[in-house]
Amino acid sequence: MKMLYENEKGKEILNSVCKTIEDFGMQNMMRHGVVLGLSGGADSVMLLYTLIELRKIYGDFDIKCIHVNHMIRGADADDDEKFCIRLCEKLSVPLQVERVDVPRIAKEKGEGIEEAARNERYRIFENERRELSSDACIAVAHNATDNLETMIFNMMRGTGIKGLAGIKPVREYIIRPLISVSKEKIVEFLNFCKIGFVIDKTNSDTDYSRNFIRNDILPLLKKLSPDPEGSASRVSQNLREDISYIDGIADKLFFENYIDKRMSIEVLKELPKAIFSRVLMKIIRQKTDSMPEHVHIQKIYSLIGNGDFEYSLPGKIRFVSRGGYASIEEKNIGIDSCSFFQKLYSGVNVIQGFDHVIILSDKDSLESYSNVYKIEIQATLPSDIIEDGIYLREKRDGDSYCYGGLTHKLKKLFSDRKIPTDLRRFIPIICDKSGIVWVPGFGVRNEESGIKRTHIAIAR
Repeated sequence: MKMLYENEKGKEILNSVCKTIEDFGMQNMMRHGVVLGLSGGADSVMLLYTLIELRKIYGDFDIKCIHVNHMIRGADADDDEKFCIRLCEKLSVPLQVERVDVPRIAKEKGEGIEEAARNERYRIFENERRELSSDACIAVAHNATDNLETMIFNMMRGTGIKGLAGIKPVREYIIRPLISVSKEKIVEFLNFCKIGFVIDKTNSDTDYSRNFIRNDILPLLKKLSPDPEGSASRVSQNLREDISYIDGIADKLFFENYIDKRMSIEVLKELPKAIFSRVLMKIIRQKTDSMPEHVHIQKIYSLIGNGDFEYSLPGKIRFVSRGGYASIEEKNIGIDSCSFFQKLYSGVNVIQGFDHVIILSDKDSLESYSNVYKIEIQATLPSDIIEDGIYLREKRDGDSYCYGGLTHKLKKLFSDRKIPTDLRRFIPIICDKSGIVWVPGFGVRNEESGIKRTHIAIAR
């Protein structure tokens, strides 16, 4: 082992790894023990040899290798497993082999193969980490080339600043000591030192997006820069510093203004968009681990300050702006077990999956909203016909309601208008606890009308 790091290639890699470890405080985590995910590939083999060498620098610490056989590649996967067993025996490092039927688990959970494999790996790593020590860490072998590929991949998906910053060197108990070392340098070092490793044959398959970036895009980038990974690492670091500063501002605003599980709309609407999105995420995290997508944040940002509204979010929650305060609430549960059911409030109601908004107003008209929205259809509801609020739901079999002095079945109404069957479920049904009040395009339910009125409109 001593001779390995006395050559120039070894010294360069070791110095780079030590700088990463010290810059991100990994040495304190390593002292409590390291669980290493060992696939047998070049990166994880490099990381194993490097960790053994690092014991001489940072003091002795436990290393335990975990090899997960995903049972995807048949005999090739079995050969990888045997390689890892031989390697750990040679280096006198404990190894635990786990066999996981990833194709079966992916099918049962409705996940993709790669997603299921990753989830199972990290579940096993975490279990072993806790067995080793409550303060132990998990070392994974992501390198600088992986980071560059991730940045390109995320950029092409239209990512925000966090996605563009690439792979974090440290995330909770997970450390990535090789994150500043390129794949090319890793392979050169292993070949120079005649250290064997396994090669995943799927890495050359350009049908996979990441492999296309690796095999087709990165070679072209080297024509622009002799060290694209190094350039990307500097960009990552600069962005992480910016993220840390912006997140600090958002944290302060959140803790100062999130009171009694809600936040003032006046505070939210004055926030710059970058801060608003982070504060919104923090509010949502108080209710669920499911995070909204960019489109959801954009919509809420555009509606803040335009009156009361609701907006459905992933994870069975909804953003509610009511009475000058914003909060996250559970989604309404539909009556009679209908699959979609949402209460409507005065103001603008945003319905997820529906490209219109529904506006309710007790004022004389909807004119004040026409400056912001294009009203496509509207109706006036005598307020005395409404019992305990108005709700929106989808059409159900057997629906009917009375207007114009007659009872009408919705199925017949839609058929007479020649509305295609597959579009009927997109027509909002406005109801109260007594039944249907109004269906856009048709009449308002018959009842004696009082003086007070509620205006309702479907708008874009």
